[in-house]
Amino acid sequence: SPGDLSNPGLANFGLFEISNYEWYELIVFMMMGIFGGLLGALFNEINIKLSLFRIRHMKYSILKVIEVVLVAFTTTAVGFCAMYFVEDCTYAQVKDNTTELYNLQMQCDSGQYNSLATLFLQSPESTVKDLLHSP
Repeated sequence: SPGDLSNPGLANFGLFEISNYEWYELIVFMMMGIFGGLLGALFNEINIKLSLFRIRHMKYSILKVIEVVLVAFTTTAVGFCAMYFVEDCTYAQVKDNTTELYNLQMQCDSGQYNSLATLFLQSPESTVKDLLHSP
């Protein structure tokens, strides 16, 4: 049925529990939608300005390669620094006498896992499921 997020198919994000909402909670959801739309419009405007800058000033192929390497290095460095410096240790939840498949202990005590490292280093499908279903 349309709107059923638990329907298996090409993209399966796991089973969602049925939740009933109060009318006043919908106002919060609308505000979140408005804020997200404004942020999206800002992102589009910045992207247009950046694209125009790149068209005007990135004439040589070597500059394009340097840009890609710089962006890739910066993204990777920020991600790994966040995993090491943000103390985000969470106790592993035991399901049927086993822990979750992709929990990474990275600098956490025994029985705990680093949820940020787990999000960065597991498969994209597992990351989406964790973002939607983990407490």
